[in-house]
Amino acid sequence: MLGRQMDVPALQYFSNFSEEELISFSMRTTREWLTYLAENKAKKQIEDSLQRWVSNSLPQIEKDQVASDDVTLIPYIRKKVMLKYIPAFTSNLNQANASEKNGSDFTMILPLK
Repeated sequence: MLGRQMDVPALQYFSNFSEEELISFSMRTTREWLTYLAENKAKKQIEDSLQRWVSNSLPQIEKDQVASDDVTLIPYIRKKVMLKYIPAFTSNLNQANASEKNGSDFTMILPLK
C-alpha cells in the first residue's frame, strides 16, 4: 500500500487493521472524496472534513494525532492513484486532464483556508 510505503504518520493508528480492512477504509474515504468532486462540492468536503477534525470526530484517530505530513501526503497519494487509474476510465486526454486538474484544484483549497 502506497500510504505505508510513503510512511504516512496517521497509519500508525490503523496498525490493528488488516490489509483488507485498510483498503476497504481507504475505498470508503476515497469514494466520499470523489463524490464531492463529481458534485462540484470540493470546498464542502474540506469544510466537512475540517469540522470532523475540530469536533474530534475522525474515524480511528484523535485530532491531535493528525500530523502536518498527513495533510500533505494524503492528497499527494490520492493524486498519484488518480493519475495511475484514470486511463481505465477515459482515453480522452482532455477529459483526463480536466479530471486531474479538478483533483489538483481540490487539494489546493485546503492550504488557502
